[in-house]
Amino acid sequence: MAGSIMFTVWIAGAAALALAYPPSFLWLPPTAIKWLLGILVFFMGTAASPSDFHACLRKPRPFLINFVGCFAVAPALALGLARLACLPEPFLVGMVLVGGVNGGSSSNLFTLFVGGDVALSVLMTVTTTLSAVVCTPLVAKVCLGAIVPVDSWGILHSAFQLVMLPISLGVFASYIVHLVPHLRFDTGCSVVWQMVPEAMGVPGDRFYHDMM
Repeated sequence: MAGSIMFTVWIAGAAALALAYPPSFLWLPPTAIKWLLGILVFFMGTAASPSDFHACLRKPRPFLINFVGCFAVAPALALGLARLACLPEPFLVGMVLVGGVNGGSSSNLFTLFVGGDVALSVLMTVTTTLSAVVCTPLVAKVCLGAIVPVDSWGILHSAFQLVMLPISLGVFASYIVHLVPHLRFDTGCSVVWQMVPEAMGVPGDRFYHDMM
């Protein structure tokens, strides 16, 4: 739990630093971010097993709740808040679109940290990502009265590359290598714990030693 709290603190700190001084993170190329995210999702996969996914698929109710929350409740709240705050039209459009998009890998990561159902979280992300091809333009049409073009192939390719492929490899590794299930949580956390200081250009052992 302490590790997850510290990770949250460092996420907030990194976001504040990026907002105050954006060039501090511009040295990291976009391709590296994709690879690092893929590695994270792979280790999330080691925290689940095929039986976990099968059990989730037998319970459709959470998926329905997630779908309605993602493509109905969230955009409606975004639209209401934007109207209440009298935001300019560009900001209103942005809030509605952000409210009507699919889930992301960050939710899977934090589910892992707090000991939640990783398999369910991943499947929710996959289902909303695939649904976003149709639902996000529909949300824009209903809430904004405009059709927003969506790169369907890009969404599907991104979902496969950053979620489905690495998570499948992680589950496969967990199934084949019997030591992985016993080390899965510590391994995933240690990778993330090491990547935070490395992304800042500081060796992990010295970084956390200076914090103590």
